[in-house]
Order: sequence, then structure tokens, then C-alpha cells
Amino acid sequence: MLRFVYFGALGMLAAAGLLIASGHVSIAGWVGGVGSALVIATSVLFIHVFATRHEVRASEPQIRSAIAAGRGALVRIDAISETGVIINERHVCALTLTVQPRGGRAFRTIISRRISALEMPQFQPGTTHPAVVLTPDGPETVIVSTPDLLRELNPWLTNLQVPPAESVGDI
Repeated sequence: MLRFVYFGALGMLAAAGLLIASGHVSIAGWVGGVGSALVIATSVLFIHVFATRHEVRASEPQIRSAIAAGRGALVRIDAISETGVIINERHVCALTLTVQPRGGRAFRTIISRRISALEMPQFQPGTTHPAVVLTPDGPETVIVSTPDLLRELNPWLTNLQVPPAESVGDI
């Protein structure tokens, strides 16, 4: 749907150019203005969707539900890379994780997360973080950083250790 609107807006811009060439400047201004606004809006949406395509967001009730269901996990950051996108002065970074769930086999996944410059030292390769796996069988993992949720989650993670990435397998 977004592509349809985008290419329709490009068509409006082309039509505005033809209207200007044929001397219908007043109509061309209206068509060109609407077309320009639509091109800009859909371009911004494309960039936002691309930048956050791996980002898993979860509400506090979803995280509490995962904790109550015993889906706490310990994650290790294996790699971090910037996507080149900055949203509200926070860098969108792709984090390659090794995840050790409390009651299951370890797995690897990639998530996106918006990280401020002040938080960047906390998310270096080799660091471990408490997290939850949102679905029982899926890789949807969220790193938990809210103090209230950390207090609930930390007792579940006391004896967990994340295995080496090589022993877990591919992403």
C-alpha cells in the first residue's frame, strides 16, 4: 500500500510537470504540492520501516507476561553495528545476540534497538543483559532495562550462563 501511494505521488509530480508545460500553472501548483507532500511523507515512512525492521518492541504487560511464563533469558551481545539511521538523537543499531533462555536451548538472533550515545558503552560485544523471549518458540527477544522489571526478572537468571556463539550455531 505504501508503495502504491509513493508511486501515485510520483505520477502526480509528473502530471504537475506536464500541466506546467501546457500552461495550467494554477492546477499544477495544487497537484505538485500534494504530490510533493506525499512523496516526502512516504519516503520518511520507508526509512522508518527499514530502520526498525528487526526492532522488537514490547509493552510492560507483555514483558511481565513473559516473565510470569518463565521465559526469562540471558543474552550476550556478539556484535553491534549501526544502521546509519538516527531517530530522536538515538542511533538505531543492529545487535547480534546469543540468547540463553531459562528453560531451553540457546539460539542466536539479530534485533534492532535505539541506543543513545550515553547508553552505547553498555551495549558492547561481550556484555550480557537480562532479557525475555516474548513467544514460547520464537526468537523475539527484548532486552529488559526497566528497574521494576529487572527486579522481577533477576531471580530467574541467577544460574544462567550464555554458551559461546560457535557452539550455538547460525543465526
